[in-house]
Amino acid sequence: MYPFLRVLHIFCASMTLALLPLSWWFLSYRAKVKNTPNELNVIQMEFGIGRFMGMIGGIGLLLTGGAMTGMAHYPWFDFVGFPWLAYKQMFYIIILIVNFAFMIPVAKKIMPLISAQKGGGVTAEIRALAGRAAMFGMIMNLLTVVNAVLGAVKPNL
Repeated sequence: MYPFLRVLHIFCASMTLALLPLSWWFLSYRAKVKNTPNELNVIQMEFGIGRFMGMIGGIGLLLTGGAMTGMAHYPWFDFVGFPWLAYKQMFYIIILIVNFAFMIPVAKKIMPLISAQKGGGVTAEIRALAGRAAMFGMIMNLLTVVNAVLGAVKPNL
């Protein structure tokens, strides 16, 4: 069962890791379509893809990582014996905090605004909220990369 969970964990990690280059692409594409009728669709697509991949990948990482940690009888936050695992878990908690404290409130504000603008242009408020979401997304994505490196390398910090 452990090898299956490891493959599933890597698959979920790839979903979350793919969000970093995807976020950069959306950032540049949104700049290209700024002030065009397509800008609203691009922002909506960015939120939809980010939400789907982040949710599936993040929940999958949480479940498979927790199961593997339990099966291997690793301690949860042993900064002395397993520092790479303790830091991975700490970074995951920080990602969750950024997600629940900052990203979700922004998404709850922007989604009704996008729905109300169907057929119209992007307002300054939508553009500002999309920019904030992109910033929080980049923070979470960079922490995810650090987390993946810690899992792959397992350094003695």
